[in-house]
Amino acid sequence: MKNTFRNGLKDLEFEKFKNAFIKDSDGLEIIAQEARLIPIGNKDDEMALATVFLSSLTLIKEFKNIIHEQISLTKTGKIYCFTEVSFPRIFSDDDKKRFDGLLIVVSNGKIKNSVIFEMKSKNEKINKNQIECYLKMAEKLKIDKLVSISNQFVTTPTDYPEDITSKKVELYHLSWKLIQTLGEILFLNNDLNIADIDQQNIMKEILRYFKTCSGVQSFDKMNPAWKDVVQSLSSSQVIDTKLNEQYKSIIDDWTQEEKDLALKLSLKLSKQTYTPVICDNKESKIERYSKLIGDTRSLSSIFKIKNAISPLSLTLDLRLRKIIQEMSLTIPEESNIRKLNYARKFLSKAQKNNTEIFNNIQNDIIIILRIKGKKVDRIFNCNDFLDKDKTEVSKELQIKKIDIVMESDLGNKITQNTKIISFLEERVLEFYTIVMQYFENWKKPSPKIPKIETTEEIFNTDTESN
Repeated sequence: MKNTFRNGLKDLEFEKFKNAFIKDSDGLEIIAQEARLIPIGNKDDEMALATVFLSSLTLIKEFKNIIHEQISLTKTGKIYCFTEVSFPRIFSDDDKKRFDGLLIVVSNGKIKNSVIFEMKSKNEKINKNQIECYLKMAEKLKIDKLVSISNQFVTTPTDYPEDITSKKVELYHLSWKLIQTLGEILFLNNDLNIADIDQQNIMKEILRYFKTCSGVQSFDKMNPAWKDVVQSLSSSQVIDTKLNEQYKSIIDDWTQEEKDLALKLSLKLSKQTYTPVICDNKESKIERYSKLIGDTRSLSSIFKIKNAISPLSLTLDLRLRKIIQEMSLTIPEESNIRKLNYARKFLSKAQKNNTEIFNNIQNDIIIILRIKGKKVDRIFNCNDFLDKDKTEVSKELQIKKIDIVMESDLGNKITQNTKIISFLEERVLEFYTIVMQYFENWKKPSPKIPKIETTEEIFNTDTESN
């Protein structure tokens, strides 16, 4: 009996891999389908998504490269992709032993890297037992990586939606929305554009498929219990223990929404240069739960935007029924006047570039001067801050940093579990577009030569006087 895969896939000659598809007296050593661009059957199921996605990696170089970056896979070598892969001579032939996808990288006629893909569509979540089973199989086959894909969002591909530890096989997770967003970014006027016109057209068809396929989803509404949770936390000082499970589910929903919003921001910001946005909130689920039912009655996130002057802090205050956004300016100038002028300069620029829209939200903006060593900060409305005469700060006080905050009242709108998502996303885009994007990072001024009266003085030195 042949056993081509007794030593796994690593460094296996690709010709032997292909020969394993040929049936002999003992049957097949490997059962798989080559990934095809046009799926057969229900376009919304996971296998249709799998074959479209994997085949696109073999057809579009730039898409392959950007996905390979996400899972730390080499860009060199030729890739081959297969779906519904099983190894009947090594593992028992049942559904649990069949991989949704297998990608192999071939260089100099040998398999150098390989990746298992596990796909979930619609509301299906990653199954921990299934992944742990696949990891054991991957170890036996000497497969390098396992990548799961679902509509669950994570902060980075190395953050896994389930508590699983893998020592020998690298574990990654991608959301379908991330994959779709990365494909869309390739069409913006940035440094990642698809060069070949035929590959562009193929990518357009793939994106059209993702957009019309119900298996690929954004996060668009909070849990049905959202209204009861908001009303409970905003109108009562006593926590309703009957809603405890609903409180926890709301935290899960918020975690998904912040990751989805980060992708949408990245897409908006990548029209010239690819600009990733990471929602890297270090708070644990327990800490978020404590804030939600505690004194603040709030949900919060922090978005780190590449090259932006500061992270963007977002808070949904259920007690006050407000969306609160904040950016912080740490300005390494010595004098308070210079710090104030620096912040005022860019705020004035924002007002000048979008005068009408800026004036519409101006009353929602406050500027907070954080004073070193003082518990009480100085707070100004936007109009007063832009007036130098109304923002005098004593020389005895030292400004540590300047926060620019926008508060948006929601009233009863906050109780609507679908509209609250669109309200959040609109306000975040508004704050960044109208205010935050006009601020530039502080740069140390060039060193100066003292004022001179004549050209000859430039070349004079003090050596003679010494």
